[in-house]
Amino acid sequence: MKGAKYLHSKGIIHRDLKPANILMKGGICKISDFGFARHLGHSTIMKSIVGTPLYMSPQLLKGLKYTSKSDLWSIGLIYY
Repeated sequence: MKGAKYLHSKGIIHRDLKPANILMKGGICKISDFGFARHLGHSTIMKSIVGTPLYMSPQLLKGLKYTSKSDLWSIGLIYY
C-alpha cells in the first residue's frame, strides 16, 4: 500500500489500519482516521496499546514494544 509506505517514510505510524479506515473512490484507496497516528523517527519503539484488536500485531496485543512494522501486520490482515 503506497499510502502506508509514504506515511512511514515521513516517520508516521498509523496504529489503527483496518478496512473501515481505508476509503475507496474510483479505484483509488485513501487512508483515513489518524486519531491514533504518531510522528516518530524510523527507529522509535512504541509501547502504548491502541488500535482495533482484530487488526493489531501480536506485539501490540501482548503489550510489547513495537515499531511502524505493526502497520504492515494490519495491512496483511486487510488483504487477507
